[in-house]
Amino acid sequence: MKAIRRKLLSKPKGLISYHIKTVLFYMLDKTGSDWMKSERAGNILKLLASLAEALKTRSLPLYFEPRLNTLESMDAGTAAELEKKVREILCSPGILLEGCLFQSMDEDHKKEHFQKGEESNPVWFDEKPPSREKFADTLVDFVTKSYTS
Repeated sequence: MKAIRRKLLSKPKGLISYHIKTVLFYMLDKTGSDWMKSERAGNILKLLASLAEALKTRSLPLYFEPRLNTLESMDAGTAAELEKKVREILCSPGILLEGCLFQSMDEDHKKEHFQKGEESNPVWFDEKPPSREKFADTLVDFVTKSYTS
């Protein structure tokens, strides 16, 4: 998620890594922290959907102090533009399969790799990225569950 923010959601400025962590904290409260490998793609999509909703409403309570809104000071135009970008990512999961988004975070990994678009040992967590078909199946399942429940 942090890689997605760096690569695709860094402009307009306003979305910081703490926003991503906050969305994750709330999701972990709902789903638990024991994610199976087979659920990772779906969980990333859920995180993105939660982030889009938070940007739409400009409401993301601080995890440790829920009466404080971390998005309160974000300009409405900035929030709308970032929400649009997140929704575009959700509609184009192929973007998520680009190697630069799932780089290992070892010593060789530097922030510049994201900024310059260089590719550095792309990985899908511990293994190769899933096929586009598998990821597409995950997306279809996610969208179907989201809109039918």
